Amino acid sequence: MESKLESILGITGSLDEEALLQLFTDKDETTLGHVKSVMSLAEEMGYGINQLGIEFTDEDIEKLRQVALIHDVGKLYTPDQLIKNADNFTLKEYVQMQRHVELNFSFAISERVEELILLAEKHHYRYGGLGYANQSLIEEEIPLIVRMMMNMDAFDAITDPKRAYQQQAKNDVSSLEFAIDIMYDNSQKPNGPSNTIQFDEKCSYALLVGFKNSFENNEEFRNFWLERDKQYFEVRRSYLESQGMEVNLPPIDPVSRYEAIMNKLNSTLDKFNVDSNNINI
Repeated sequence: MESKLESILGITGSLDEEALLQLFTDKDETTLGHVKSVMSLAEEMGYGINQLGIEFTDEDIEKLRQVALIHDVGKLYTPDQLIKNADNFTLKEYVQMQRHVELNFSFAISERVEELILLAEKHHYRYGGLGYANQSLIEEEIPLIVRMMMNMDAFDAITDPKRAYQQQAKNDVSSLEFAIDIMYDNSQKPNGPSNTIQFDEKCSYALLVGFKNSFENNEEFRNFWLERDKQYFEVRRSYLESQGMEVNLPPIDPVSRYEAIMNKLNSTLDKFNVDSNNINI
């Protein structure tokens, strides 16, 4: 493992995307799928940030993709039993799993990779604080790319049909609609302490703007998310039936689901109050 990683991330390494994805494939298909899906959201996030009047170049988007590529490299060192039991941790296992963001290698790495790692290891920060990995920055102190990653990582995790905590979603709401709600709800100032805010509101808005644009105009993107949405309802149905609970799911044909998701995106985006003047590149 170390020698393979050194050939990719080491000081003479190539940062070979295909080779690193192969290591994820060898380790765990779920982590591989998550990494690839988070990477795929970089373009949507970049589009949304640009719609706020902030220049985010193709080079910036590629940098965001590379951060997404390596953000879970630490899981390559995580014991298999933790990876495969990711929804039923003991407290000790949860603390151990948190350490996947601590990217300390036994070999020298290039300056470029070091820059990416310093961003990637913060992807479990929270905008108001209280994130893990010894969070030392809050709000606009957190680099913009990290704030973007916080949204992208969570959005994909919430919408993954294989993750057990999908059951938090209501009976008639898909995990995708649930994630759209979370992007808004968890970026708003609560009645209590502000350190509980999870996301930068501007980044939540940008992700949903970019998602909506691609969902409307990119057939491949739309089909991927409609299929994931369908898989969620299949998992949900199986869960409800296994618990002897009433199954009351909405129509899941592509046309109905497209309309429901677009309605959710539009109604949620209308609630945001963003100010591009406060974004820190």
